[in-house]
Amino acid sequence: MKATEDIEKNDNKSYNEDANIGGLETYPKKHQGAIIDHLNKAPNECKKAWNSVCNNFKTITGKEYKEKTGKKANCAFYSPFVDAVCLNISKVTKGSSINTAYQTVFHEFGHQMDYISEYSLIARGNISDMFESIMTITDYPFGAGHGSKYWTSRNNGKEGFAEMYSAKVNNPESWEAIQKYFPESIKIFDEILKVVA
Repeated sequence: MKATEDIEKNDNKSYNEDANIGGLETYPKKHQGAIIDHLNKAPNECKKAWNSVCNNFKTITGKEYKEKTGKKANCAFYSPFVDAVCLNISKVTKGSSINTAYQTVFHEFGHQMDYISEYSLIARGNISDMFESIMTITDYPFGAGHGSKYWTSRNNGKEGFAEMYSAKVNNPESWEAIQKYFPESIKIFDEILKVVA
């Protein structure tokens, strides 16, 4: 374990690239500069992680969010449904009684970073739909789905079968995610396939 830690420390020490703004170019230049300054002062592993995914970051205004979803954007958040961060950059950069200036920016893009690094939207679409069928309070839990109204007259098991079947046939990345999060359902799915075949 010690050797691995030493390699990681050396790797991070040798990382001397400046942070990139990536997908945040929609923000005013003064905020872009402040974000870069904060990142360049952050530990190298944070800056390196940011640089590895920041070109995939997306932003959305509250107005655009409402047009796409029909829902009002009341606060700063990452939305897996639109795969973008929605925040009032002028407001969140001031800080608050519980957050330092710009902390909310890094928090929300931390959520987007986590989604980017774990599974793409293509990979999580099927599991999002499957979770949505059992989560009656959340539409599009991982960025995809039908919306909660869809499930009022549907058979969740049949929809789950269809999600698994389409993933197994044509979406290996999604199939991998389904196997990870629904291992018992996979067993039932395989039994049903044997019966149908």
